[in-house]
Amino acid sequence: MHLPNASLRTIQKQNLDRKPAFLRLVSPCNENKSKISLSDSHNNNSSPKLPFLSSNHEERMVEICFSSSHLNQEQIERLTQLSHVTHPDNAALKKFSGNIGYIKNNVGRFINYDPQIGGIVRVIEGDVSRIIIASINDKGIEISKKDCYLNLDVFLSLAEFAHQSVDIPDEWLGMALSIYFFHEVNHASQGIARHEDVKAVKSINEAYGRKIITALDLRSDYLAAHTMAILSTLRCGAFSRPLYKENFYKIWCHVCRGTLQAFPSKHRLRKGDIQRILGYLLMSHLIKDSSHKNSPLFIEGELLPDWCRDMTRINISMNQRPWISGLEVDPRNMQQAINSIRKGEYDQAEEEVGSILRCLPLTAT
Repeated sequence: MHLPNASLRTIQKQNLDRKPAFLRLVSPCNENKSKISLSDSHNNNSSPKLPFLSSNHEERMVEICFSSSHLNQEQIERLTQLSHVTHPDNAALKKFSGNIGYIKNNVGRFINYDPQIGGIVRVIEGDVSRIIIASINDKGIEISKKDCYLNLDVFLSLAEFAHQSVDIPDEWLGMALSIYFFHEVNHASQGIARHEDVKAVKSINEAYGRKIITALDLRSDYLAAHTMAILSTLRCGAFSRPLYKENFYKIWCHVCRGTLQAFPSKHRLRKGDIQRILGYLLMSHLIKDSSHKNSPLFIEGELLPDWCRDMTRINISMNQRPWISGLEVDPRNMQQAINSIRKGEYDQAEEEVGSILRCLPLTAT
């Protein structure tokens, strides 16, 4: 499966001053088979088996297309190499489209189960009619007149990671794209969808602003995975708490771990970056431990750690509320975990996190 040469030539010769052309990938659900084409229709501006999300052609799907406007040569080359992913019959894109359509068709069920995800669901319900994967610089998402633009470079990184990893199951990419979308949509509901919004938060007191952005990012990480786990569970019929727990475990510990590995840091990590990754690893360790021991553990939100300068005490908030406060920990374990995170050695970092957690007075609830 490949992108036709004629389409590639059209992309390469695209006049950036013209109205953008779009490469259609997923047609509306009343068409059983999509065709790949360029059009000017938008003229207004060994892992465990993951939860399988079936593609039901009777349910409403959201159209997904690629913009060929403002692509640089590197993006063109990367798209060409991933032509098997941009093919209209690609299962990952169909699952991604079906996931968004499923939420639009079942808004009430999602809101009734957990109002926490209301921000994500309401934006999808009211503001998303079409998803356009486009070159939008450093923005994660941009919503304009019911068109939702997603960052092409993020899509390429996820698709390349899935293509290059021998132990990634086929279901991973569709779920990773959905989780990325939910994360960015939640930022829209938080009021920080644009880069300008983030800069405004940091404009008066940058250090305090960075703390806020870190908390909002980790919040979106959790709610995105939470939404995906609810979706996976509801697709199986009546909501089941044990099935949700199983789905969340697989999504958080395997799908989200893959997305973390798909974006290796290109710069020195700030404390907020380390807090976000350490918070992810704290939850990973806890839910793995709960799953392996078959013991109940109710986590009602993201875990955000903070520590004193000498790393002898740690605070952990859950769902934006204090959970563990001022607990003494071994600074050597803290430093080793942070060093491993800086080097991208997340398995090693999680082992150090396990050593830290042994100091905590945790009780399963």
